[in-house]
Amino acid sequence: MSVSFERDPISSEPISAVVTVPRGRGFPDKQVQRVRELLQSLERSFEILVIDYGPGSDFGPPDSVPSHVRILAADSSRDYGQALDLGFRESRFPLIFTIPGVSGYCPDELKQMLDLIDQVDIVCCYDRDVPVWRRAMRGWLIGLAFGLWVRQPRCPVRLYRRDVLERIPIQSRGYFAEVEILAKANFLTALLAEVGVRCDADRDAEVDAKDPFWRSDAWRLFQRPEFRTGLPETRDADQSQSNDKSASRGSPTPSGAS
Repeated sequence: MSVSFERDPISSEPISAVVTVPRGRGFPDKQVQRVRELLQSLERSFEILVIDYGPGSDFGPPDSVPSHVRILAADSSRDYGQALDLGFRESRFPLIFTIPGVSGYCPDELKQMLDLIDQVDIVCCYDRDVPVWRRAMRGWLIGLAFGLWVRQPRCPVRLYRRDVLERIPIQSRGYFAEVEILAKANFLTALLAEVGVRCDADRDAEVDAKDPFWRSDAWRLFQRPEFRTGLPETRDADQSQSNDKSASRGSPTPSGAS
């Protein structure tokens, strides 16, 4: 099988931002505002999808929903991996930016990520303040098991070409979904780049302490990885701009099965 290293320019295309937030933490007003201001500065069409996951109560309707924001809530059985998969399937634009709704993750490196996306399929991030030896200790087993050699495979801040996700359903329930996406993309000969970011939150420590699914998720991926045929078609940008003038709230039924 021949592998092409040429990629079509995409860095100026519209962006869908997927913001995930654990239930019980409330609506991520500050993080959504930071992401919204950054996307507005890029002077292009965009949308922000806010998706909750995990046990606990719904964050409830905010006092006002900013324009360009869609809230996908009201599913108490949704885990983190399912939230990401829903965000990918509901996104409307060719670029997908993912970031947690907690303020410890900074979106400011998106512009640097856009500088790289024309040459690759996924721009991954790593916490540049975490010592190299600690990242290596946490990542060497993942590298051995899945042939995935990136600095921090569980960092959730990423920029994707939407088409690279077309064949990647998310089987993992927990935070291991981030590893799964990269492992499957790597198997499909996707090109990856990395950008260092500053994070106040330690994702690896969060996963180690709070993810009850990672062992079963890792074994499932190692034993029987699944792929799919495609995602729904992206929507026309002009149509999306008119739709974005009024924000919506609800729990749409996603099309397609993962």
